Amino acid sequence: MTSSISGGLGRPGFEPGRTKKPEDSQSVQKPFSVEEAGKTHSSIAAAVSTEATEPLQKVKKAEKESALEKKATIVRKMSNEDVVDLLIKFQKMPTKENQRLVMVMLQHGVEISADHLDMLQRLIKGDKKKNSLESAIVSLMKGLGDTPKSADVVMRYLQHNQQLSSVFQQLMQSIQDIQSAMIMMKSYFEPGFLQAVTSMFSDLQKELKRYLDDHSKEPMSRHLIVKDLKAVSDFLGGVLQRFNGMDEANVLHFIQLARGLNQHISSVLEQFTSQMVLSKDNEMSAALSDRFHYWQIPNPFVQSPFPIDILIQKEGGKTTPIDPDRSNVKLKFHTEDLGEVFAELKVEDRQVYTVFKTEFQSTQALLSENMIDLNSRLAAINYQLRSLKSVQKKVDVKQFLIPKARLTEISRVSSEV
Repeated sequence: MTSSISGGLGRPGFEPGRTKKPEDSQSVQKPFSVEEAGKTHSSIAAAVSTEATEPLQKVKKAEKESALEKKATIVRKMSNEDVVDLLIKFQKMPTKENQRLVMVMLQHGVEISADHLDMLQRLIKGDKKKNSLESAIVSLMKGLGDTPKSADVVMRYLQHNQQLSSVFQQLMQSIQDIQSAMIMMKSYFEPGFLQAVTSMFSDLQKELKRYLDDHSKEPMSRHLIVKDLKAVSDFLGGVLQRFNGMDEANVLHFIQLARGLNQHISSVLEQFTSQMVLSKDNEMSAALSDRFHYWQIPNPFVQSPFPIDILIQKEGGKTTPIDPDRSNVKLKFHTEDLGEVFAELKVEDRQVYTVFKTEFQSTQALLSENMIDLNSRLAAINYQLRSLKSVQKKVDVKQFLIPKARLTEISRVSSEV
C-alpha cells in the first residue's frame, strides 16, 4: 500500500506510453556494395528482433493496465492512527505533543519530515502555548527555521498584538527626552560632537514624521527607517560604554534615558521585522498561503493608537511589481465612531468591486449613504466603482497572513491493489 497526505485532492492517474512499431524494411532490387550489405543486415536483424519481442511487450503492457485497473483510490478523513503511523515512519515517539505538532503542520500545509519536526521543536523551545507554535510554523514556512529569533519576533507580534502607532509615539517621546538630556550633559561632550548628535536626532524625528504623514511629498520607506534606527541603536551602545561605571546623578539619568530609547528602537524594529517576515514568500510550495504584501502603519486620520493594516495580494514572482490597474487589496482600520472596518477591494482594469465588513450595523447604513461620494472620489483618480456590498462581521487579518485548513478538511489519500 502506498499513501500520501493531501488537502483532499487525489493525484492524477498514470497512463503508460505506447511502444511504437519500427518501419518495415525495404527490399533491394539492385546490386549493392559490401558496406550497403552490412547496413541492410543490421536493419533486417533489428526488424527480426522487434518482431520477436513485440508479443512480449504487448503482454507486459496488458499486465500493467490490469494492475492499474485493480488499484482502488481511498479518500478518508485523517485519523489519530494515521498521525501515529507518520511519527513511527520518521522514527519519532508518538507522544501527544508530537501528534499535536504533526496536526498543526498538516493544517498549514507544511511537509511532514523528521528534519521539520526537529526544527519545529527547536523553535518552540518547549513552550506549548498556541502563539509559540504558530510563530514557529510561520518561521518554518518562510524558510527561517534556522533563525530562532524570527520565531520570537513573530510570537511577540501575535501574543501582544503590538500596534505600530503606540510604539512610534513612545519612540518619538523618548527621542525628545534624550535631546533634553544631551543639553544637560554638554560638559561631557565636545561642542562639535554634541552639535552632530543633536542634528542626528532631529533628522531621525523628521524621518519618523514623514513616515507617519500619509500626505508627505517625500514618504520614507520602511527599509530606510530600519537602517537608520539600527545605526542610532549602535551609536547609543557606544555612548553607554563611555559612561560605564560613572555614578553622577545627571550621568545616571542620561544612561536611563539612553537605555529607554534603545528599548523603544528595538520595539519598532521588531514591529517592522514581523511585518517583513509575514510578507515573505513561503519557501514550501505546499504551504497554505494567499501570498500578501503586509504593512501596518499608523492611522493618520485619528489620534487613537489603532493602526491601519494593509494587505496587497502578490501576483507572479518575487520581483513582480504591484499593478494598480489589477490588484486585490485588503484594509482594516478602527475609529471610535465607525468601530472596526474591514474593506476588500478587487481592481480589474481600474474597475473597483468592494466589500465592507463592519463591527457596527450603523456603519453599514453610513456606507450606503456615502456610496455616491465614494464613487466620485474614485472617479477623481480614474477609477470606477462597480459594486459595493457590506455585511456586519469582524475580521482578523491573521487568517490571510497565516492561513490554515480546518482539521475536518484534512484527508488521507491511499491507493490499494
